[in-house]
Parts: sequence; structure tokens; C-alpha cells
Amino acid sequence: MDSDGRANLKRQRDEFAQTLREGLIRSYAKGLLAFGGAEMVVKGVEASPQSARIASVTQLVYGEADRVYTIRYQMGQYKDGSWRLRNLIIETINLGEIYRNQFVALAKDANEDLELVIAQWNETISEQAEELARD
Repeated sequence: MDSDGRANLKRQRDEFAQTLREGLIRSYAKGLLAFGGAEMVVKGVEASPQSARIASVTQLVYGEADRVYTIRYQMGQYKDGSWRLRNLIIETINLGEIYRNQFVALAKDANEDLELVIAQWNETISEQAEELARD
């Protein structure tokens, strides 16, 4: 890949990261609001045995009828020292894995047109979330 191709790929990656971040924040906020006045407790932090730059934070969310939901935030420490979310697992649902698979499927449907996939990403994810909520 030439320098123009690498620059374009970096731009697309940055654009997708921003699109994904905005969509995740919206979805996460809606999900937390659905619990209303529920109790939320950070249970603890587990450092990875492989690296001090990887950790998981476990949060318990208490819902209706004493239902407890477990959320695991998989974090990574970047070169600048900041910690960022790398993956989110709600109960047994691995959102990182789901999003990777959805991205691959959308890219295939769009004939590998990454610009189109990025433009349609949040709309597609919102539609799927609404379908799941109805089930």
C-alpha cells in the first residue's frame, strides 16, 4: 500500500473510531437510563496476568426483582498513559465480538466500501438494538 493508501486507511480508521464512540455512548446512556434508580456497584478491578497495561473492571447493576447484571469493562493503557475501554461484556454478551462480526458483514454487503459502512454504522446498530428490545 502506498503512502496515499495508508493515509486514507488511517483517516477511515479514525472516522470509524469516532462514529463507533458516539454510537456506543448513546447506546450505553440509553441502557443505563432504562434501569432508572437502580443500584450500581463497582465490584473490583482485575489486572491481567499477561500485562500490567490490561485490566478488567466489573460492575454490578441491580435491576427489577433483585436481578443482578454483570458488566465487565476490559480496559487498556495506551502509550500516553490514559486508560481506554477496549471491550464491553454484558453478562455473556461480548460487544466487541458482536461489533467486529457486524462490521465484517456490513463491509461484505457494501462490497468493501468502508466509507459506506462508516456512514451507515450507527443507523444499522440502532435498528438492531430496537429489534432486540422488542423481542
